[in-house]
Amino acid sequence: MKSLLRWIWALDTRLLEIVLGSVTLARGVTLALPGLMMTGESYNSFTFLPEAVWTVVFAMFGLGQLSAVVINGRWKRSPMIRSMGAVFGVWSFAALAAGFFASSGLSLASGLYGVLTFWSAYCLINISSKSAHA
Repeated sequence: MKSLLRWIWALDTRLLEIVLGSVTLARGVTLALPGLMMTGESYNSFTFLPEAVWTVVFAMFGLGQLSAVVINGRWKRSPMIRSMGAVFGVWSFAALAAGFFASSGLSLASGLYGVLTFWSAYCLINISSKSAHA
């Protein structure tokens, strides 16, 4: 069991970060579509900024995370950008999971965002620990 955990930890998280960054970018692009997408009770965690601002924030963090994965290693600050993308992923996905859970209980959306929160946290821990040892 210990060797399995070491093997999983040694895996590179870049593909996972591409998926998470793509989901974040897709959320930003989707919010840019006509109509108010964040009006339901599930989005109470996001009411402190207008939806147009969230469109830009999600799109920028998604693009930033994807860009940092592509340039990783070619610029010394790319692990920091990857970490910031993971922090934003943990916060935003956890807020979405909690919002959907509070409004409708355990559902597909709350479960999905819970899983995205878990993997964002895994990426954050993995990136941080490997950056500290580099």
